[in-house]
Amino acid sequence: MHELAECLDDESLNVRWVLALRSEFFGSLASFRPRIRNPFENDYRLNRLTRDEAREAVAEPAARRGTAYEDGLIDTILDDLGKDEVAPPQVQLVCSTLYETLLSEAKAITRELYAALGGAAGILRGHLGRVLKRDLPAEQRPIAQRLLEELITSDIRRVMRTHTELARTLAAQGVRAETLDAVLGQLVDSRLLRVEEVEGQAAYELAHDYLLDEIKLDPTVQARKAAQELLDQEVRAYQRHGTLLSDDKLAIIEARRSELILNADAIALFQKSERALKRRRRFVFGGIGLVIALFIIGALSVLAAVGAQGVADQARIRQATSEAGAAAASTREAAANQTAAIAATSEAKAIESAATATAREAIANESLKRAFEKSGIVPVSNSPSELAYDGVRLWVINGSDDTVQAIDPATGNVDAPLKVGNNPSALVYDGARLWAAKYLNGTMQAIDPATGEVGAPLKIGSGPIALAYDGARMWIANRQSNSVQYIVVHKHVNK
Repeated sequence: MHELAECLDDESLNVRWVLALRSEFFGSLASFRPRIRNPFENDYRLNRLTRDEAREAVAEPAARRGTAYEDGLIDTILDDLGKDEVAPPQVQLVCSTLYETLLSEAKAITRELYAALGGAAGILRGHLGRVLKRDLPAEQRPIAQRLLEELITSDIRRVMRTHTELARTLAAQGVRAETLDAVLGQLVDSRLLRVEEVEGQAAYELAHDYLLDEIKLDPTVQARKAAQELLDQEVRAYQRHGTLLSDDKLAIIEARRSELILNADAIALFQKSERALKRRRRFVFGGIGLVIALFIIGALSVLAAVGAQGVADQARIRQATSEAGAAAASTREAAANQTAAIAATSEAKAIESAATATAREAIANESLKRAFEKSGIVPVSNSPSELAYDGVRLWVINGSDDTVQAIDPATGNVDAPLKVGNNPSALVYDGARLWAAKYLNGTMQAIDPATGEVGAPLKIGSGPIALAYDGARMWIANRQSNSVQYIVVHKHVNK
């Protein structure tokens, strides 16, 4: 830089300097200051080519080498690359491949040759294999393949990764930093990767979607990436809101924990989620024990009441028999009176037992209410997640049981679970009905909160994860299809 600055300052030199660089590095020219006063004084940006510019870029270099394109072929190529604007690198890749494939004695690039190479899409797709074989030594090609895999999500989309993220992931696979930098540089120079500055460091992305079809993910790699992406998403939620992993998400991530990249926040999230799971299990087991004990007490009380009632019925029969005997034979009056007295005593005991059972049930309910008022905790079914309030009761999704359940927020009393099935993932109240979305089969169902009646499934997008109601329309966020949609709910009620 200092030598360049000296040349620029030397007015005796009749020299003009041209620096050609990619746009992502343009801002780096600022580091030339103050030695070079204004490095941005004269710049020219090479943007995407217009149709006419692209036609000239295709035809002129070939004409200078005595080669022509078959009539109409240039327009076909440009149609395949973009109707109005064309990216210069793609023009270069397609045209250079056509020229290099042309037989030495041929002077025309034909439609037949273009079609044999698969058109523009085929040439661009095949470029990956050609570059890896041509530009990288054999020992670096597997590293390049793993590097390209890291720039694809588990659902086969392009994703941008910083140099730090790539270095950390590849280092876990035994790739040294200098080897990674060499491969990255070659892939950028070969126009397979695009690089730009993100938060002060280089970040890389596949140059085009056509490469997605060429980079095949092994199912094991795809599963690992899905677990890593889920963990990264949950770590971001933990950083923003302090939320922990649900039981099902913890199980998914735990199964591949040894393969994942864990930072300090991820480790803290794991530890806190595992502790919370253990607390929930202890509480659930304790709650189940309490419920079983209360159930046994209630059952014994009912049996006692039934037995007492049976005794009372038998006493009435005996009393009637005694009275009939007294009318027939006065000598047996004393015995009949004695039997009636015994029956009356038994009936009194039966009434007392029934009252005791009722009192015990009331005591049990009161104990649960006091526990709720003291701790604020309501035992429900397995893996509770989403909540919705219908104005009277609170509703909760129990993910592991595929159910929803109503809670009285004043007393903590819990109703029996309602089966909805297929991994319920979101819940919302529209003023009249509850709506539950099911992640696995991409459906949602209406639930009548008064009767518990569950409506027929309504098909929506793939992987619904969140619901919101704006007063007229239901909005659904579909994770698997990366979309948000709406439906007018009143059109689908009772269908």
